[in-house]
Amino acid sequence: MASKIGIVTYVFTTNFGAALQQYGLQFTLKTLGYEVETLKFNPSSDHERDYQRFPEVFQARRRSAIASRAVKKLKRRLARLGGKCLDKLVDNAQKARKFDQFNAQFLSGSPILTSYRSLEEYAARFDAVIAGSDQIWNPRGMPSEAFFRYYMLNFVPPQKRLAYAPSLGVSQLESRLEPVYRHYLQDFSWLSTREPQGAQELSRVLQRPVDAVIDPTGLLRRQDWDALINASDPFEFDSQPFVFCYSLRNQEQTLHYAYEAQKILKCPIVFFCGSQTQRLAYRIKNKRVIPLFNAGPCEFLRLLARASCVTTDSFHASIFSIIMARPVFCVLRDQFDAKRSMNSRVTALFSDFGMQDRLLGHSDATLRESDFQFDYTRAHEILAQKRQDALAKLQRALSVALASHK
Repeated sequence: MASKIGIVTYVFTTNFGAALQQYGLQFTLKTLGYEVETLKFNPSSDHERDYQRFPEVFQARRRSAIASRAVKKLKRRLARLGGKCLDKLVDNAQKARKFDQFNAQFLSGSPILTSYRSLEEYAARFDAVIAGSDQIWNPRGMPSEAFFRYYMLNFVPPQKRLAYAPSLGVSQLESRLEPVYRHYLQDFSWLSTREPQGAQELSRVLQRPVDAVIDPTGLLRRQDWDALINASDPFEFDSQPFVFCYSLRNQEQTLHYAYEAQKILKCPIVFFCGSQTQRLAYRIKNKRVIPLFNAGPCEFLRLLARASCVTTDSFHASIFSIIMARPVFCVLRDQFDAKRSMNSRVTALFSDFGMQDRLLGHSDATLRESDFQFDYTRAHEILAQKRQDALAKLQRALSVALASHK
């Protein structure tokens, strides 16, 4: 009988990278012969969300999170007064349906678990549980200690806890959070992170080895993604040249470089829109800029695979551009200091592949025709080696974890 592996990652989201990295890890584990299921934990009470072992650390963080949610709620209400509200709601609903279809067709998930006790009871069926990937260990995304307890697998015995490529999102942890990370991660059977900086930081805090491994999307070969690409709805323009523009934060700057690419390639821009970019998309809509709202993960992959070039500030749009051998230009997201910046995710990625010249700052740089002539031979050799190394480490860690409780 095949061993059963659970995965803990982001599930209640319409983020393309979150869905596709989950698919990548599930696909890999199933290919290795395991039964795989992603846990879906959605606590139904404030008591479940507000568990605290370190109240002195999380009291201020909780107040900050409440204030942040109030601001976001106000912004949504104001947006409804600015027109286009009905269109946005329709677009968001269509996008959510695409994600629901993707999850049902391509991912294996548990029932929704609404209490910590039900989570513990359900997880007991797994021989090992893997945390990862994506930014599940980013301190900015964990305002209460309940997030640490869940994403750091406190609900299963230490010998069952493994981590495959979770990202801290930052290069340096706040000193007051170090005891929390130490408490929840010290006893893991195997630890790895996605970025080398994250591995070094956790190794310093925990005083134990931490591996750096490639994002789960990099575990798959280019042809392994064809099943998803072929499941996509076609677009009337995707057989023609186009610039693919996808931005999570720096919309204006990312679009600037898309316009630069358009001048050289003489083709339309396909502007892939999320909730943060909808207002801008309505403003720039014309025959040379095509905004897309209601696409799912398969459509996201299809357009990345067919684009003449990609401008983005997204980690996963960047790594898929490398996998698909598309010319890519990645805009750095912020100008914060090392402790607060989230740029380490993309700087590490492009550094690993010797592609630092594809990173762009916030100045209005001009692209040249030679920038679109990129040979991916060396980058794909590096990718193949990273895939091989990561698979070896994952298989070794699983063997140790599974042997420990037989």
